[in-house]
Amino acid sequence: MLWICLHLPQPVTAGPPGLAARLLRYTPHLAALDDQALALEVEGSLRLFGGVRALLRAVRQDCPPGTVTGLAPTALGACLMARRGHGARHALRPHTLARHLDALPCEALPAAPDSLAALRALGCRRLGQLRALPRTGLRNRGQAALLQILDQAYGQAAPGDYRWLGDDGGFVLARELDHRSVSATAVEAAGASLIRALCAWLDTRQGAADELELDLGHDERRAGPSTTPIRLRTAQPEWAAERFIGLLREHLTRRRLAAPVVRIALRCARILPRTPRTAPLLLDDSPPPGRESALLDVLRARLGADCLHFPDPRPQHIPERTDRWRTEAARPRARLPERSPRSRPLWLLAHAVALAAPDHRPMIDGAPLTLVSGPERIEGGWWTQGQAPVGRDYFIACDARGARYWVYRDHHGAGWFLHGLFG
Repeated sequence: MLWICLHLPQPVTAGPPGLAARLLRYTPHLAALDDQALALEVEGSLRLFGGVRALLRAVRQDCPPGTVTGLAPTALGACLMARRGHGARHALRPHTLARHLDALPCEALPAAPDSLAALRALGCRRLGQLRALPRTGLRNRGQAALLQILDQAYGQAAPGDYRWLGDDGGFVLARELDHRSVSATAVEAAGASLIRALCAWLDTRQGAADELELDLGHDERRAGPSTTPIRLRTAQPEWAAERFIGLLREHLTRRRLAAPVVRIALRCARILPRTPRTAPLLLDDSPPPGRESALLDVLRARLGADCLHFPDPRPQHIPERTDRWRTEAARPRARLPERSPRSRPLWLLAHAVALAAPDHRPMIDGAPLTLVSGPERIEGGWWTQGQAPVGRDYFIACDARGARYWVYRDHHGAGWFLHGLFG
């Protein structure tokens, strides 16, 4: 194994937003050793990034100024070498690591103060001197934990229980604005940085998202709500930052902020698997994949989530009981049933309209209709208690202008009815 340890100039929680997400691009194994130290296991990433030096250079570019790096076969060894203010901080081989660690003071170990005081009383100043002491005597003096830490640093014991980052299945990131602002441009810029950090985090997992939640925090000393929620939703799972930033811009354009914004928090609770997009094999004039879903996302952001409805057909014989519409929030993601072999109109009237039919020929607006297809007999409802049985013969009819209608003749002698319109 090979570890890169980052000794940050400030605590991890107070560091720049998206630091962990950027580091996860190099390896999925990122751990927090303490408040100011992060460790990356990078042995499997060396060939991908062009070797140790190229990988170290790339990692340093993503770190805040003042970060010190250490490289060693063990995480704790790399951490101890990163914290030394001078001298060599990189070791690729265990014997090189041991030589560098032997020269470090015992105070470098993350041990209890009582243990370090006992070592000073013994005249032990360096880790090399500590390793030379009889282990049985140290263990009998209650220093078993100290020996365990020492072995972990030198690679003679299994690593400790680190706090691994990025395994919680969700993403939460917040940012304080430099100043209170009601400008949509300033809020969009701050939100865009959070969204880019999220998309970088998604790249490390080959994941996607179809819903983001942003909370615009206001000054709590002002009257009114403390936050303004914004929900970004897409018709299909997305991982491109510009798609989410565009939706955020649409929301901010049509919404007036009630109070200045001082803080922005981004939350993505559900991570979905990424479905690769492929280009067509043959060149054609068809729109690129995702164009329809992008249009739906913009319409939803401009008009509201409840303004879009999607077909949700039910397995029923009677047409008015088959046709259902749902909003995007309740739309199931399962595959819709196959269409009927006979052509059906997309626009089905809520209630069938009676038609005049002199000589058994239906008419609309005084003009007779020509039956061009049919009949399609539909019968049902007789097996359902409390519902009247249905018996109809459906036809596709056409008028003199070429408009097509879906009409039926009732079997029970009620006459002709208009039930749907074709586009």
